[in-house]
Amino acid sequence: MSRKHGSHWYDDSYWVGSLDRYLAHRDGGARTLTIDISAVEGAIFRGEGPGYRLFEAMNSIRNDASEQSEGFRGVPRLCLAFLMHLHEISERGPEEAGEEQR
Repeated sequence: MSRKHGSHWYDDSYWVGSLDRYLAHRDGGARTLTIDISAVEGAIFRGEGPGYRLFEAMNSIRNDASEQSEGFRGVPRLCLAFLMHLHEISERGPEEAGEEQR
């Protein structure tokens, strides 16, 4: 994987950027995120894809003392960032899903 072992989700631009785009999307008045199942399935199982990256990021939360003491507040943030990634993959379509964030 591209992240170094022991780094935290909040140091990874993949997640921070996605969360920022989600917040801008929401604050811009959007009320929905669309997920194209075919496009998502084309990307989610890849080793560098969003599913495995989410697993790594969640592990960084589980193993971080400050996250533990603050009630694992990164978990919902990652969920929103993950949904934004799925939405963005869906917008690009199944033919481009394999190229997502390489």
